[in-house]
Amino acid sequence: MSLIYTYTLEELKKRPILKLNSTGNASPNKILMTTGIGSRTELRDVPLVGNWVYVNTHFNMVPYTNYLVDTSLTTFSGTLPLMPEDKMVVWIKDVRRTFGTRSLFIIRHPASSYTINELNDNLEVNVSMDIFLIYDADNNNWIF
Repeated sequence: MSLIYTYTLEELKKRPILKLNSTGNASPNKILMTTGIGSRTELRDVPLVGNWVYVNTHFNMVPYTNYLVDTSLTTFSGTLPLMPEDKMVVWIKDVRRTFGTRSLFIIRHPASSYTINELNDNLEVNVSMDIFLIYDADNNNWIF
């Protein structure tokens, strides 16, 4: 079954996969992330702006949205927007740390002329990592 959920920041506080850090010594822009692998948690800086969307099937990226991507069941892709704005950011979080075994493909919009890291190719993410993409309008290029 494919799932796509959109969460507000308040709803994320209640989710078992992501919990806001409540310790007094951490910055407010850090969250504790439970990866779903044992009891491992991480403290990470995250942009707490825009929507957070959980996906485990193909999705189309929209401006100012952060993606909690789960490839634990299957490989799939996310398509970049057709006409991004300068300095537009897309943040992709590998919530289950499974990109290394089940890739995420970042697809250029078919009608676009922009590049990803100055290449005219789509991007396969096959290493468990988070991706922070920024669009550079001067060079018509997504940078990560």
